[in-house]
Amino acid sequence: MDLSEVRRESYINQPVKLLEIQSIMDEIIKQLYEEQPTKTLYHYTSLTGLMGMVKSRNMRASEIHYLNDTEELKHLGKLLDREIGIRLENGAGPRNVLIQFREWSATRRKNGPLVFVGSYTEEGNLLSQWRGYCPHGNGVSLGFDPDKLTRSARSKSFAIGKCIYGKDRKKALVEQLINAVVLMAEERGEAPPNQKHPTQSFHDIFSELESKLLMIAALIKNPAFHEEKEWRIVSPIISNYVETPIKYREGATSLIPFMEVPLPKNNQQAIDIEHIFLGPTPNSDLSMNSISWYLSREGVHINNSYCMIPYRNN
Repeated sequence: MDLSEVRRESYINQPVKLLEIQSIMDEIIKQLYEEQPTKTLYHYTSLTGLMGMVKSRNMRASEIHYLNDTEELKHLGKLLDREIGIRLENGAGPRNVLIQFREWSATRRKNGPLVFVGSYTEEGNLLSQWRGYCPHGNGVSLGFDPDKLTRSARSKSFAIGKCIYGKDRKKALVEQLINAVVLMAEERGEAPPNQKHPTQSFHDIFSELESKLLMIAALIKNPAFHEEKEWRIVSPIISNYVETPIKYREGATSLIPFMEVPLPKNNQQAIDIEHIFLGPTPNSDLSMNSISWYLSREGVHINNSYCMIPYRNN
C-alpha cells in the first residue's frame, strides 16, 4: 500500500495498522537508498583537507545542521509546512494533528537528534563547487571508486543515497510522510491530559517516526543545487551525543561536530584515490608537481588533472 493513495478526507475510516504504517515508512526509505552510485564520486576540499584525509584515511562527516548549505533541514520543513497549510485550508485531515505536527517539526529541526553526512558529487570539475567548497586558489577534488566508497561507509553503518531535487518527487514524498503521521495518530489516539498537555497530545507518536523522517530529510535538496548531482553518506540517527564518538573542529563562527568515516584503502593500506582534479590556481604546474610528490611518498599513485578553469584574483 502506497500512502499517497490514501484519500486525505478519509483517514479515520482507513483500516491501516501501526505495523503497516511503519513498514510503509521503511519501504520509502529503502527505495530512497536503493539506488547505488556507478560513477566516480568526488569530494571537494582544500590542500590541508587533502593531507588530513591522506594521513587519517578518513573523511569527516559533518552534522547536517552545520553544513555549508544553510537550507538543509529547513528545505524539507518548508515543504511540510506548505503541504500542511494546504490541508488545513481545505479541511483535509484532522486539524489538531496537523497543527501539532507542524509545531513539533519546527522545534525538532532545531533541537532534535543528530545525523551526520558526507557529501560527494558525480561532477569532479564544476565551477560552482570550486567556489562553494574550496578556498580560493587552494582546492582539490578527490575521486573515489563508488563500490569501494560504499563498502567503506557501510563498515560504520553509514547508508549512501542520491540527493533528491525534483519538485514532483519531493511533493509525493511529503504527502506520503504527512499521511503516515496522520494515520498513525488516528490509529494510536491522543495521550490523556494527565500525561501530555492538549497542545502536545500527539508528540510521542511523532517522535516514534523521527528517525525515519531524518533519514529522508538528509537526501532532500533545494533544486537550485541540482547541477551538483550530489550523493551523501548518512549516519544512523544519533541521540546520545556524549557516548557517541563525535569529534569537533573549529568553524568560522562555531564548533562543528563531525564523525570520522573510513575511506577506501589500497594494498599498501594508503588511501585509495581514483583520480584528483586540481582546482583553479595561479601556479598549476608547481602545485601539480608537489601534490604528485606528496602522494607518492604516502603510497598513493594516481593521475592528476588540472581543472583547466582560468584562475581569477577576484
